[in-house]
Amino acid sequence: MARYLEFIGNHPFLFLAAAALLALLIVGELRGRLSGVRAISSNEAVRLMNAGARVLDVRGAEAFRKGHLYGAEHVPLAELDDRLPALSKQPEQAVLVYCDAGFNSAKAAARLKKAGLSQVAHLAGGINAWQRDNMPVVKK
Repeated sequence: MARYLEFIGNHPFLFLAAAALLALLIVGELRGRLSGVRAISSNEAVRLMNAGARVLDVRGAEAFRKGHLYGAEHVPLAELDDRLPALSKQPEQAVLVYCDAGFNSAKAAARLKKAGLSQVAHLAGGINAWQRDNMPVVKK
């Protein structure tokens, strides 16, 4: 224990940076768990899709044309609020949301959950992780 205190005394900025990163990690994890939205892997996404989940792509039009998940509906993040009434008509249907890297899809999934959809998940790492896992994309 004395060595830890000695390290902290000798490297206060390094310790503060590590503590800040740890705090950000904990806050992010808590925020995700409290929102009720699950971040799922590519394999879990395939299972959800096979079970009949609605798949929403919240990226821009050009990115959607370059490649998207099979059966995905294009609902740009900027248009999500306008389309919430139509999307909320089947609140029990599972919904999978994805974007490029997972950040915007997490925001979109939280909005969908807040609008009353009960089973919302987003693809962790977005379509980038999907492609890294060698999963297929559909090109228009």
